[in-house]
Amino acid sequence: SKDATMYYLLNGANIYGHYIKKQGRPAYLIHSPIEREVAQKSGFKLINLNKYEVNKIYEKYPDKIKANAFFIKTIFDNLKIKGNVAFYGKTTFGMGYNYLRQLIKFDKKIKIHYESQKDLITIARETKSEEEVKRIKHAGKAVVHAFTNMLETVRSMKIKNNVIMKDKNKKLLIGDLRAMLQRNLFEKNLVNSEGMIVAQGRDAGVPHNAGKEREVVKLGKTIVFDIYPQELGGGYFFDFTRTICFG
Repeated sequence: SKDATMYYLLNGANIYGHYIKKQGRPAYLIHSPIEREVAQKSGFKLINLNKYEVNKIYEKYPDKIKANAFFIKTIFDNLKIKGNVAFYGKTTFGMGYNYLRQLIKFDKKIKIHYESQKDLITIARETKSEEEVKRIKHAGKAVVHAFTNMLETVRSMKIKNNVIMKDKNKKLLIGDLRAMLQRNLFEKNLVNSEGMIVAQGRDAGVPHNAGKEREVVKLGKTIVFDIYPQELGGGYFFDFTRTICFG
């Protein structure tokens, strides 16, 4: 799953599936047969979706939204789920609305839980386990390593006419700094999944200006770095901001 909520709930088991938990009871993970071994990494009770004769459901309901809703209704019946139910996931507003609307038509025993402010997932994320803290610290150390490595590389370069030269005939560009950081981060199992700010001079004074790839890095010019990589595979982020100038 590329959905951050599912990644969090599934303990990093990167699969497509349905996580269902009744209050005070162990969680279930409904998974496809081809992902049965990956699903075991979640540590939850597993149910192979073939148990619910999915093919028959989709033959009965050519409309995918109706089929998905009836499939979930079938699972709810099997697990005896009723009353308030909170839903989380990644979909478009229109599809999500129509899906839930169809579901409550099929299943009169449930009510969509209304959350006007903080939802349950946000509240859960406000506290971290020792393992989560360890992962976040590792990400932070990796960012510091990548940034320090980039600085040391630039410091080893020669200067010509107030410009840093990455080799005899090529000037160092803002895009080169970004590429160095991305390469160093990847070596530490972090990826630049949401973008990165490397902005020089005037661009550095404009909020959230990502910077110009082809701009030459100059001595004495302010450069703002805002680096917020993510664990490879879809885990935690670490936000790191620095303002420097070379010279």
